[in-house]
Amino acid sequence: MTKRRTAVLATSLLLGACGGGATGDAGAGRAAAPRYEDIANAAIGGLFDEPVLLAEGRWEGEPFVAGGASRPSAGLAPGFVRHGDLDGDGDDEAVVLAWSSSGGSGTFNYVAAFDSGPVNVATAPLGDRVQVVDARIEDGRLLVDVVQHDDDDSACCPTQTARRSWRLAEHRLVEEDASVTGSLSIATLGGVDWRLAAMAMGGAAVEHSVTLSFDGNRVTGQGPCNRYFTQVVPGKGPADFSVEKIGATSMYCGEDAQALEDAYFDALASSRHFAFVGGRLLLTYGADDEPKTMLFER
Repeated sequence: MTKRRTAVLATSLLLGACGGGATGDAGAGRAAAPRYEDIANAAIGGLFDEPVLLAEGRWEGEPFVAGGASRPSAGLAPGFVRHGDLDGDGDDEAVVLAWSSSGGSGTFNYVAAFDSGPVNVATAPLGDRVQVVDARIEDGRLLVDVVQHDDDDSACCPTQTARRSWRLAEHRLVEEDASVTGSLSIATLGGVDWRLAAMAMGGAAVEHSVTLSFDGNRVTGQGPCNRYFTQVVPGKGPADFSVEKIGATSMYCGEDAQALEDAYFDALASSRHFAFVGGRLLLTYGADDEPKTMLFER
């Protein structure tokens, strides 16, 4: 990291710690918790030896070798933020999910707490390729549902579901309880109404409402035009499955909506794997040699 960037980051952190950053008026003297949009352009520590300054939720360092393609990088899970009082001072903190990569196959995930400013007050590791299903702040604790590695899991593919918790104390996120809740399966997707956010990671937002719900092996939802239903069949791995023939009502509702529905039904019919990415559901579909993805949010 250059001396200039280090100086900028140090100044940013100092201003935030001294109250130099803007704070919102939440009434009754309470400071507003920072928004995701503000955190996405703030300094964050705990990912590398020195803090890094995000720009629209991303950061990239210099190549490890001059002219090389491999370089350190980091970022935030898009749009994911939870608010609540973690330190008992009456003001809400914001918690985001962060990741870092040193250019290899591993991606290390973290939870990071921010005060108004925004100032990164603490960052704690989740682990390499640990998937976050959901998170919330409850009774002064951060609770995170994850898919993490069991003893026999390969690095790529965690299968153990667990609930982990942290408390914020003396500018540290201290991990307390961690309880194993089960093993990854189609049942992990149950109890949630998912909404299609994009037909690909980083793709354009979907303009028409499309929903997806799992109840055991039964799948139902609402397309832009029609209700639909089908069954899923578990596959070889715990996150693998196949989809049986899709049934649907037969309403027609306009060219754009119908085109999206047809594309979605085709994609769902060829879906074969699921994973969680920053609290969102990712379905992989299509041919093995040219996989595509659909992204859903709660």
